Amino acid sequence: VVPAIVEFVDIAGLVAGGYGLSVLGTSVIVRRMSLKAPPHILLAIGGTAATLGFALLALQVSAALVLASVMLQGVAWVFMHTTLQTWATTLSDQARATAVSLFAGFMFLGNAVGTLLAGILLQSQGTRVLFTTAAVTMVLLTAVAAAGATSLTVQALPAAIESGDSATYAGTTGIKRVA
Repeated sequence: VVPAIVEFVDIAGLVAGGYGLSVLGTSVIVRRMSLKAPPHILLAIGGTAATLGFALLALQVSAALVLASVMLQGVAWVFMHTTLQTWATTLSDQARATAVSLFAGFMFLGNAVGTLLAGILLQSQGTRVLFTTAAVTMVLLTAVAAAGATSLTVQALPAAIESGDSATYAGTTGIKRVA
């Protein structure tokens, strides 16, 4: 968000700090919520935060809204990224390697393509169209992620639970650690 809004370079440190504080504060909340809330709810909360952050800037670009938007993006990052990474740890070794590789590959590809398209859109259409497009895209991505998480069920190995070994599983109430 910050590079696209060059007139706010003088508050870049404040914005970066706001993002960091948002991530730190949200991580405490997500840690508690992940014990009770199912993954699709966590993903929906994260996607909603990102959508709201982009929508704020679609309405108006100001220093206060840039800061608020970036803080909402921090909330989104923690809810979504953490949920997806935690899910990946519940997979078998082979599936985990594939899932993590795809996750990382698509994340970097999305960052590269997104930056390119955002630059083109910003230059040709301006901030309102750029951030409206980003908000609409987040609605679609959130729906896909939440629907996908709803349809996934991952169970721990019964032997690991019976033997008392630590195992992670995703049940109907979220991702839990079994000791």
